[in-house]
Amino acid sequence: MDFIRTEAQTRFSDFSADGVLHFSKCLMYFEKARFAISKDAGLDRILRTCYPGADIQFVVVKTDIRYLEPVSVTCDRNDEKALAVETQLCQPIISKLTFRQKLVEVGSGLVLIDGVVDVALLNPKEGMIGLLSAECRQCLMDYLSSYKGIREL
Repeated sequence: MDFIRTEAQTRFSDFSADGVLHFSKCLMYFEKARFAISKDAGLDRILRTCYPGADIQFVVVKTDIRYLEPVSVTCDRNDEKALAVETQLCQPIISKLTFRQKLVEVGSGLVLIDGVVDVALLNPKEGMIGLLSAECRQCLMDYLSSYKGIREL
């Protein structure tokens, strides 16, 4: 299973006065990447099909983040921020999805932040974690097998 690359849309307010990214901002970039992948995979449609009438949500249950390099304001030739999030959706397990994610400099490929985020299926009405249906897991596996290499979203 390969990585899907999404742009890390940084804002001036993400950085301190000396130009260093605030450590918490990478979680927002990672979240935007997960939502882009969910949309591309058609996860909302899959969940409505597999769990008709249920109010199902995915919630973050665990993060493991390693800050490898300070992230400073960097720009490419077009004066755009040159950061991207590369995300690998791992094979779904019982009630959770694991995303391996990293924040990279686009030009050099240097990994600045590396992390793993686990999300679980939650039914808020029942107040508990639910199991991924076999159909849901299969749809996700079909999506994962549909791409090779680094794919841009």
